[in-house]
Amino acid sequence: MEFSRLTRLVKLDLSCYYDYFFINPLGTQTIQIQNPNLFTLFRNLSGLTELYLDGVNISANGYEWGQAISSALPNLRVLSLGGCFLSGPIDSSLQNLQFLSEINLDGNDLSVPVPDFFANFENLTTLSLSDCNLNGTFPEIIFERVQTLETLDLSYNELLNGRLPDFPQNLSLRNLVLSYTNFSGFLPESIGKLTELRRIEIRWCNFNGRIPNSLANLSQLVYLDLSYNNFSGPIPSFQGLKKLTHIDLSRNALTVHSQCLEGQKSLLLQLKNSLQFDPEYSVKLIPMEFSRLTRLVKLDLSTSYSPETQRLKILNPNLFTLFHNLSGLTELYLDGVNISANGYDWGQAISSALPNLTVLSLRDCNLNGTFPDTIFERVQTLETFDLSDNTFLHGRLPESIGKLTELRRIEIRWCNFNGPIPNSLANLSQLVQLDLSGNNFSGPIPNSLANLSQLVYLDLSVNNFSGPIPSFQGSKKLTHIYLYSNSLTGVVLSTHFEGLLDLVHIDLSSNSFNGSIPSSLFSLPSLQEILLYNNKFSGPITGFSNESLSPLVSLDLSSNKLEGPIPAHFFHFLGLNSLSLSFNNFSGNIDLEIFQRFQNLTTLELSYNNLTVNPSVTNSSLSSFPQLWTLRLPSCKLQKFPPLMNQSRLSDLDLSNNQISGVIPNWIWNISQRGFSYLNLSCNLLVGFQPKFRIPLLNSIDLHSNQLQGEIPLPPESAAYLDYSRNNFSSIPAEIGKSIASTFFFSLSDNMLSGPIPPSICNVSSLMFLDLSNNRFSGTIPQRLIDTCSAILIVLDLRNNNLTEPRRPTFDSRQEDEINWVYITATLGYIVGFGVIVGPLLYSKRWRQCYYKPVDRVILRILHHRERRARHQRRRDNKNQLRRRQHH
Repeated sequence: MEFSRLTRLVKLDLSCYYDYFFINPLGTQTIQIQNPNLFTLFRNLSGLTELYLDGVNISANGYEWGQAISSALPNLRVLSLGGCFLSGPIDSSLQNLQFLSEINLDGNDLSVPVPDFFANFENLTTLSLSDCNLNGTFPEIIFERVQTLETLDLSYNELLNGRLPDFPQNLSLRNLVLSYTNFSGFLPESIGKLTELRRIEIRWCNFNGRIPNSLANLSQLVYLDLSYNNFSGPIPSFQGLKKLTHIDLSRNALTVHSQCLEGQKSLLLQLKNSLQFDPEYSVKLIPMEFSRLTRLVKLDLSTSYSPETQRLKILNPNLFTLFHNLSGLTELYLDGVNISANGYDWGQAISSALPNLTVLSLRDCNLNGTFPDTIFERVQTLETFDLSDNTFLHGRLPESIGKLTELRRIEIRWCNFNGPIPNSLANLSQLVQLDLSGNNFSGPIPNSLANLSQLVYLDLSVNNFSGPIPSFQGSKKLTHIYLYSNSLTGVVLSTHFEGLLDLVHIDLSSNSFNGSIPSSLFSLPSLQEILLYNNKFSGPITGFSNESLSPLVSLDLSSNKLEGPIPAHFFHFLGLNSLSLSFNNFSGNIDLEIFQRFQNLTTLELSYNNLTVNPSVTNSSLSSFPQLWTLRLPSCKLQKFPPLMNQSRLSDLDLSNNQISGVIPNWIWNISQRGFSYLNLSCNLLVGFQPKFRIPLLNSIDLHSNQLQGEIPLPPESAAYLDYSRNNFSSIPAEIGKSIASTFFFSLSDNMLSGPIPPSICNVSSLMFLDLSNNRFSGTIPQRLIDTCSAILIVLDLRNNNLTEPRRPTFDSRQEDEINWVYITATLGYIVGFGVIVGPLLYSKRWRQCYYKPVDRVILRILHHRERRARHQRRRDNKNQLRRRQHH
């Protein structure tokens, strides 16, 4: 109340820290105006000219705050109410404040169009309405009438439309910020008249057309961001823009002009994906003008390559010519640029011309040959070194890497490096990130890594490292340890990870570790992910301490030799969203109902243990059961279907190899709103389907080894994998071919099917595996099936039927050399192709050899390979997302 007594006050500043996107992130208590209200607070402050309440919680609607300010503060010049929890509309009474020169309402939820009366403020210099949820069309009259406007910020109003007008000569505009709005149209040529412009930021709008050449007139311009628009045509010359420090033209459809970019100093060039080459302006070359930017300190030409985009390619000038005048360069980013040079060429060019580099990033540049050691010998200022995704680049990490004492980040992912990790790596006392994944490094992981006290991120996965893992006690700051897919052995001790209080992710999967799992892992206070699957860990999991358990989110111990009951402490990790204990020797009885406590659980896998799972769940528990995406309970001694009626997100369900009997209930086809991806009910005692069922969208259906009878069910057209074998089906719908139009694997073997092979099956061009063996089919093998076999079909098994062969096809000598499959008479019972085996023996014309392999193993190997490759890709995607977040 005391503020209202300061009748001679001319400036009131109660602003506090705020952020439009993360209000009050420091956790401090914000000021809140409740009593007195705004009317009472301002009524005696008629002399006030500047009002700053940024971050103060006013929580008033447009009429309240508008009337309170306009009626009490007629002399106000500065109105700054950013992040005050104001709502709209903007009251028209504000137009009475004729002296206003600065308006800042950023970060309020106004949800209104910009009012036209803002054009009446003849002295307005700043209009900042960022992140106000504005809509409608921005009034062009503001540009025309407010000649004093210096700063206009309308950013982060995605629903705000508008166009830039034909600018008058005498406008004072210095900062034009329209990023993340729906402004569209052309960038007018008259923008060159705004000679005072210092900042143009129109990122992620809908502008199109050419970038006007008149931008070269903006001699005061410092910051230019036109990225993520639809600009096309050549990049204009910026030769006159001596003060320019930042250009971002990425994600447009621009071409390189032969005379662009000359003489700028301290240029931050971010062309990224914006370059599409036009022969009229470019011949796929880096312009020679780059080599003339002698004061350049940072050059970024990186691009995210995809098959649909054309890559930037360095041909002429070559790397020597490009870099020879850029000795002051400290940061070089050429990610995705097609350099296609061997190690000697690019190594000599960089090491001889750029001795002061702190950042060298050449990811996915088609580098080849042997890695040049001269890089580390001559460029000893490096802090960041990235050669990832150059799969044809081989060599070893030299001992000279230990001389780079300032090195903080090493990324050599998915190259072809080999040999051991040099001991000198322990000299890199500043190293924060070490990623050597996806190479052929071998030998033991050196114990000297424990000396890297600043190390935060360690990834040595998918290599050939052997021997035991070292202790990481000295690297107290580690948050991520990835050692999966190596040949590591030995016992993992609790002392290996002692004191790693910041550890978040650990992945030791697909190695040969043995012994017991150290219980101390589960007590690390920050640990969210433990992946130990596909090892040789054995024995029970015991020895939990009384300390608080880690905030685990993902736990995968599958494919080991663990035994005993599932530890009771596992059910205290209430934040779990993924739990996989499959392929172990866990024993005991477990009620499915116990998993209702994991409200975040999306994946549950208990397959192939010695567990007896009781699927019964009470009605009250059913409503509170977590929404699973994946549920795998094969070989869990189930005798009935679990009640999954509320599982609207379930896409992967495996209940195979149990003792479930009776019919398949209709609710199992209807539970998932998104549709199943994988359903496996094989190896049970099922006898049929509940009437009027309809199979939903599914990629894979496995019903083999049951007692199903009658007509085989029509699958959805989305199904790629179908296994109905080893049942009692007696007929096939004539229209089956339409339903399997996208199917690559289809097995009907070991049923009671009779009659001719349905013609519609012979017209399916996607089939790679077709097994109709051990049935009662009769008649002649359709010629169309033979033709399909020569196209894409890999396996066709017709053994043990009553089929006769058609006329044997004949080929001339030239055709025989091109044929990839072998025709075997129906007397032998099967036809095979592409050298893949179905029967006891296959003679392949291509290799002139005989082979024997069971088809099940071939299929399982293919599926296992695909799953492993997909798993690696998911990990790479997750790590790339993490790196992008850290970079930003």
